[in-house]
Amino acid sequence: MRGLQILKQQGLEVHITELPSGEDPDTFVQRYGLDAFLALAEKGPGIIEFQIARVLEGVNMDQPESLAAAVKEALPILGGVTDTIERDLHIQRLGTAVGVSADSIRQQVRQFLAQPRNRSQIMDINAKSSHTKHVMDSGKVAPYAPIAPPGYPQQAILAEQELLKQASLTPEISSEIKERTGGLVIELHQQLLNVLASYNESGREALHNLFEALDAPKIRYVRELMLKADEEAASGLNFDIGGCIERIREGRVILRIHQLEQEIIKRETRGVPETGEAEMSEILTELRELHGQLRIRSAPR
Repeated sequence: MRGLQILKQQGLEVHITELPSGEDPDTFVQRYGLDAFLALAEKGPGIIEFQIARVLEGVNMDQPESLAAAVKEALPILGGVTDTIERDLHIQRLGTAVGVSADSIRQQVRQFLAQPRNRSQIMDINAKSSHTKHVMDSGKVAPYAPIAPPGYPQQAILAEQELLKQASLTPEISSEIKERTGGLVIELHQQLLNVLASYNESGREALHNLFEALDAPKIRYVRELMLKADEEAASGLNFDIGGCIERIREGRVILRIHQLEQEIIKRETRGVPETGEAEMSEILTELRELHGQLRIRSAPR
């Protein structure tokens, strides 16, 4: 749920909606209309209610140890609520549900937040975005497709998306991704990776600034990446970071080959002056080296 927490802490109102069996948002809207979908979404619990309800599932209300463990598990959730009034309302509801005084839970939350390690764990983003709205409103926004330079392969674009989804769940790996890939090629992807990589220092302000700068289609795109990350994590899908990094590296090679080939075409079209022959020779040398790298990458291992 970390990706959803990021959206909530950016001022977006996040609701969890359970759709009828066999339906996804697209098919539901096509069958019943957008108004019916939004009405269903409004009835869904907020993300904090949903998370606390999951914590309480299976708790033995007759065993003090089980209740205490549930309250302890809920501390990062409550600590992640930046609005003090909203946090207090959730504390009161949890206290009523488990039969513990709200004051006792408040004290535990304060103790939890007093630990620096815990504060960074919950990614407390103290920012309010001008884009505050119900996340389902973005269903009215035209979809955004990542803009990649000509020649950058689709498999590399998909690999960038996969790495961003993993980084939204575990921001600590963002710096490693930047180092091993040399950076992501698509500008929006690199912007988001930079923000995730800086959480321990200036990430809160950086994420606020990023959301402020994005238009509605890009906000929806980022939101959907984070939602997919949470869905895939919940389903237990395995994730191959190394494979994605290799696809991006290979994509960079293919992109450079495309750029060099386009440069050769331009030069051949207008003719190569004698003074440009040395440059053409350098281009051809680099091109041969890059094709050699591709052959090595594609060779059976």
